[in-house]
Amino acid sequence: MDVNVAWIVFASGLAFPEGPVWGPDGKLYLSSCRTPAVCRVEEPGRWTKLHEVGCNGLKFDAAGNLLVCDPKDRCVLRIDRAGKRTVLADRCEGRPLVEPNDLVVAGDGSVFFTDPSGWKTGEDPTRGVYRIAADGKVSLITRDIPTPNGIALRPDGRGLLVASTAGKAIYEVPLRPDGSAAAAPSRFADLAKFKDAVGPDGMALDEHGNIYVAVFGASAVVKIDPRGRLVRTFQTPGKNPTNCCFGGREYKTLFVTETEKNEVLAMELPVAGLRPAWMRPATQSAGADREDPPMILKNVDEAKRYEAINPRFHAAFEFLRRNDLSALAPGRYAIDGDRVFANVDDTVGRGRAAARLEAHRRYIDVQFVVSGTDVIGWAPLGRCTIDTPYDEARDILFSSDPPVTWLTVPAGTFVVFFPEDAHAPLAGTGPLRKVVIKVAY
Repeated sequence: MDVNVAWIVFASGLAFPEGPVWGPDGKLYLSSCRTPAVCRVEEPGRWTKLHEVGCNGLKFDAAGNLLVCDPKDRCVLRIDRAGKRTVLADRCEGRPLVEPNDLVVAGDGSVFFTDPSGWKTGEDPTRGVYRIAADGKVSLITRDIPTPNGIALRPDGRGLLVASTAGKAIYEVPLRPDGSAAAAPSRFADLAKFKDAVGPDGMALDEHGNIYVAVFGASAVVKIDPRGRLVRTFQTPGKNPTNCCFGGREYKTLFVTETEKNEVLAMELPVAGLRPAWMRPATQSAGADREDPPMILKNVDEAKRYEAINPRFHAAFEFLRRNDLSALAPGRYAIDGDRVFANVDDTVGRGRAAARLEAHRRYIDVQFVVSGTDVIGWAPLGRCTIDTPYDEARDILFSSDPPVTWLTVPAGTFVVFFPEDAHAPLAGTGPLRKVVIKVAY
C-alpha cells in the first residue's frame, strides 16, 4: 500500500546527506558526503559541521564514540568525544578495503559493515560484508551479496540484514553466537517491483522487527515485516532517499536523508524504533543468549549517567532523587501519566524458594530499595520456559525456571530490568520498602 506522508523538512542545504543516526545527546547526526563532513542538526532547520572527514554510514557505540564509514580514506573510523580518530579497519586478510559504506553495532560491541567496492570504482571486486570483533580482529562474513549497502541486525542479534542495491533485494545472513556466518546469505525480501530505481540503500528497524528501507531512485521508503513481506510504501517528496533512522524524544520519529533536494525529512510513527547499542547494556555477543546479567545495578547517585538509555529515565530518576521515599505512603504515584509511574510498597521478602521469574513487554522496571535488602533472581527471557502466558492487562508473564544468578540489592541501590530480563524479586528475607518505577518501553 502506497502512503502519501506529510513529511517535515528537518534540515536542508546539505551535500548528498547520508548515514543519519540519533546521538546520545538527543541530536541527529548525519554525513554530508560531498562536503565531506559529519554534521549535527542542532534544532530543526539549523545544522553545524563537526568533523571534516570522508563519511557515509554513521553509528554510535555503547561508550558514546562515533563510528564512521570513511570511503575517502577507505576505512572505518572511531571518533571519540574529544575528537580523537582511530582507524578500526582498513583491510581484511591483507587486502585493503575500497569503499566502506554502512555499519551496525552489535550488543557485544562488535561492528558489522559493508564494502560494495568495485561497484563505483571499477577496482578489483573485493565487495563484502565484514565484522570488526570487540578485540579489533577484522573478518569476512560474506562476499555473496551483490553491492552490499545498508545493514542492520535482527532484534535478537541472530540475523544480519543487508540491502543489495544492484540485486534489488534484502538478504539475510544467519549468525552464530560468535558473530560468524552460520550459512550462506538468503534472499529475504524482494524489491524487484522498483525496476526503474537504483535500488535499496540504508535501513532501520522498529521495536517489532519491521524494516524500513530507503529505495534510491524510487521516491520511497518501504516498510517490510519480519517475514520479508512488503506492507507499506511511504512516498518521499524527493526521488533519492538514501538512508533512515529512528530518533526523537520517544524514539518514534523516522528521519530520512534524501539527495535530490539534499534534505533530511522526518515523520512521526505510532511505533518506536529498535534501540541501538548505546541505549542498551552490553551483551555477550551478536546472536548469543546472555549468560551474565546485563541490567544496571547502581547507587542512585550514579543514575544520571544512564539517563541517555531511555528518554523517560530522567523523570524516573528525578522522582527518586527529589522525594523523601521513606515518608511516602504506599501506593501508585503518577510521574508522566501511564508512560512513567511509581509503585511504593512495604513488604517482606519471601525467600529464594518462593521467588518466581517474571517479565514484562510494555514497561521497563526500575526497582529501588529504600530500606532493607532485596535479593532478585535473573535469567535471560529467551531461554526461559513460559508456564503462565503473557497477561496483556497486567503486562506480565511467569516462568518456573530457576534463575541463572542472584543479585543482592541493598538500600539506596536501583536495578533496571528490560523486557528481555526475567527477574524474581523479593527473594530475600525480612522487611523492606521498595519503589518500582514503570517506564514505557
